[in-house]
Amino acid sequence: MSGGMRRIKKLETESSLTPKQIILLWFQEAHAFNTIGEYVRYLKTQPDSAAPIDMLTRKVEESVKQTLGRRPREEVDKAVRQAYKDVLFLFFLHQQVNGKLLSENRYYWTRFQLLSKELRFLLREQSRDRQIQWNRIRAEMDMPYPLDQEAAAAVEAAKRYHVIPWEVLEEGEDISQWVVDSYLAKGKTALPDGAYGLLIGVKPTYLDVPSEAEVKELFETEEDYQKFLAGEDYSYGLADVPDAEYDAHYEAIVSAIKGVIQPGTIVNLPSVPHRFLQEAPLLDGDWIDRYVVELSEWGARLLEKGFVLEESGDNHPIAWQRIIGQDDGSEADAAVTRGLCEVEGQEEQR
Repeated sequence: MSGGMRRIKKLETESSLTPKQIILLWFQEAHAFNTIGEYVRYLKTQPDSAAPIDMLTRKVEESVKQTLGRRPREEVDKAVRQAYKDVLFLFFLHQQVNGKLLSENRYYWTRFQLLSKELRFLLREQSRDRQIQWNRIRAEMDMPYPLDQEAAAAVEAAKRYHVIPWEVLEEGEDISQWVVDSYLAKGKTALPDGAYGLLIGVKPTYLDVPSEAEVKELFETEEDYQKFLAGEDYSYGLADVPDAEYDAHYEAIVSAIKGVIQPGTIVNLPSVPHRFLQEAPLLDGDWIDRYVVELSEWGARLLEKGFVLEESGDNHPIAWQRIIGQDDGSEADAAVTRGLCEVEGQEEQR
């Protein structure tokens, strides 16, 4: 038994109590109920004498009279009146402090809910933007791009043995899309993108936001729809797949993938003037494309000469980077003749 509980038990056995001790005993009684509503409903079934104010004043009066015993009546009445003031002061102090706290908690909880919904909406928009960018890159990777024979062979080998870290795979939402697609193939209901604008009352300018009635009819029950509006469930874009079921399916797919794929290794070669080839995959953990090594060595020699790698005007993912710097141009010319990149050299200022 805790120290606080032992003190309460001791108070219950004492016949002479102070106003503060009587208030503590009342706290013990009221806190035995789960909510204030439950406590109020209990009081409605009891006689009027069980109401907190009646009970507290009665107990302090009994305690004062027992403590003072046969003192003069005037002295006893004065002590009782003071005890009334003390116990009622503590009672109303408790009520007002709790009322203030509940009011502030309600305000801050509302703000928290609003900010949480806004954050979820922003994260979803950010994730969608990343997915759009990644889809663009993958589409461009499948588009023809002019490369010399050796560079094209190196790019093809890098694509064939490309290694994607789990973090990149999950951030790109490929796995999430696989999970959603598998549910849709089973006949599950997709929520329109604009439906999530209902959560925070924001209407994206580039999406058609459906009406509340249109979104509501997609859910199986009113309770499910209210959970969606409160941001408590159905946050993965499906009206009939709760988050717990989605998460379990997601983890099952991840476990299945990890059970069949082979781990890979890449070597980061920042001096390669070709961004896609800078993360060179190793085949069987020890083989790397010889041409990529040559690109890395040429890039390193150019960087030692004072040249700098910069993004080119071509935003295709396998476009060459530009090498810009000040030199006599010999290394730059060698790089150009090998098709490494565009090099702009300027005569060194001496």
